Amino acid sequence: MIKPVIKTRKKVSSKNQTTSLHRYPAMSNMWLAFFCLVLAVFLSLWRGQDANWDLLNYHYYNPYAWVNNRATLDIAPAQLQSFHSPFADLPYYYIVRAGLPSWAGCSILALPAATALFFLGLIFKQLAPNAKQPVYLIAAVVLGATGAAGGPLIGTTMSEWHLVALFFAAIWLILRLNLPEFDGAGCKKERRIVFAAIILAGLLGGLAVGLKLTASTYSVGLAVLVFMLPTRFWLRVQCVALLGFGGLVGALIAYGPWGYELWHRFGNPFFPYFNDIFQSPWAEAIRYADTRYVADSAAKLLTTPWIIMRETVGYVSEAPFRDWRIGLGLPAFIWLAWRTRANAYGKIWLALLLTFLTIYICWISFFGYYRYVSMLEALSALVMVGLGANLFESRASNSVTSFMSPRRQSTLAHFVMIFFTALIVGTAKWPSWGKVPHGEMAVSAVVPTLPKGSMVMMSSLAPLAFIAPNFPPEIPVVSVINNFLNPFWGAETMLHRTAAKRLREHQGPLFGLVNRNQTHEIYYMNVPIEEMLAALGLKIDFDDCKPIATKMPEIAPSLCSVRRITVVPPKWPR
Repeated sequence: MIKPVIKTRKKVSSKNQTTSLHRYPAMSNMWLAFFCLVLAVFLSLWRGQDANWDLLNYHYYNPYAWVNNRATLDIAPAQLQSFHSPFADLPYYYIVRAGLPSWAGCSILALPAATALFFLGLIFKQLAPNAKQPVYLIAAVVLGATGAAGGPLIGTTMSEWHLVALFFAAIWLILRLNLPEFDGAGCKKERRIVFAAIILAGLLGGLAVGLKLTASTYSVGLAVLVFMLPTRFWLRVQCVALLGFGGLVGALIAYGPWGYELWHRFGNPFFPYFNDIFQSPWAEAIRYADTRYVADSAAKLLTTPWIIMRETVGYVSEAPFRDWRIGLGLPAFIWLAWRTRANAYGKIWLALLLTFLTIYICWISFFGYYRYVSMLEALSALVMVGLGANLFESRASNSVTSFMSPRRQSTLAHFVMIFFTALIVGTAKWPSWGKVPHGEMAVSAVVPTLPKGSMVMMSSLAPLAFIAPNFPPEIPVVSVINNFLNPFWGAETMLHRTAAKRLREHQGPLFGLVNRNQTHEIYYMNVPIEEMLAALGLKIDFDDCKPIATKMPEIAPSLCSVRRITVVPPKWPR
């Protein structure tokens, strides 16, 4: 294990024998875990329960569909996101099915964040020379928990903290290894221990990637961290290869069953993504990707950390936010890596800096969506506090030339750290992802009784799939127009034809699941959805609707009768 190298002064008198490092008792791992748990649960509860767009669209429907084998009964109720892996959302599904109150559900969903913050604290203890002082450790954890990317997601179904927890556990494992000690020819036992730890770290990272493919940016950074560790070149190459092996195993465990199902149904294990490669006839042969926020210029690549220090909207997120962590964390990384270059920590901080830069470049180049960099926010918190601790401790250890006693220097250092933490937290503006008051779970709904043999049709861009699990299990839900299915532009895929055929051939009652707050919904390119349905020979009767009671004030879901009409040819080019 990498142990901090701490320089202490000679005990020349009782007045000077107490330095800032020894004035305060160490914070044990047990108390650190308790603090992280309390902080995460508090942040998950204080603004209400989760009701974000993704939850209403697919975070509840997808695990429901997986558990209840709806693959052949429903067609894309959750739009494009119907084909995302359901495994990270299974806990939320079972929380809802268990009938737990929302405060209990949010507390359970806060556990991944608490775990991530705990490992962040352990990493800080390994790397900061005076991490035993609770003020620095608490500051690192608080700053890591309250960023604009990660803070609003604690206790929600957005599974970013799952990924951060797994990768921080992997980083902690890697940093515990003192690889130079195991580089000798006669250390086979120790080498096996190192290799096993590297494989386990890769396994954790692979599990994260399997749960959410956007975590692939973190996995590249983890490989850079291993390659940059201070040991011989060929041992580093072996470790990277073993990390990749563990990552592959982890990804297969977490994603394999879902990938196999998509391959079996559509001939593409990532359907509909990468369909330009797999050429599945069930979707267009294009690369489905959201590139709204990726860096389209060198200027955006180089300036984004500092641009987001002021409030932005539509730059790397659709919701307005502001945060200083990455903008201050990057120069702090550079400064700390340079400042510690002469001691045992210098190479580790340099490796973490390159890891940070790798993740940042991959993120801004392929995603650019701020919610996907919760880990960079937390690493920025770690390095900012680590730099502060390094500066304060160096000054305290040189108190011979200082006009202040060690006790006063320590008190001043703690005051500055508390003020700095409060400043960073206070200047952040969290994006609003949707909250409702505590009580029943946000996805609960009371649906009207449907006649036997009914089918529910969806033709909307609104997130309405959370209603589907509240219908009787024999009722199929077929979406024919959404953010993925559109039979009128481009290639008419097999999924388009299958959805339209199911609706045309259905002999029983047909109902449309709609948002009554948007009865005349406009599709992309300013085409009314009513006209698109008319081209299929269908019309929603908004005068014959039954309301569905939910906790969503912005959405008024209803079931409306759907009539078959004479097909009206579309007025727009096909």
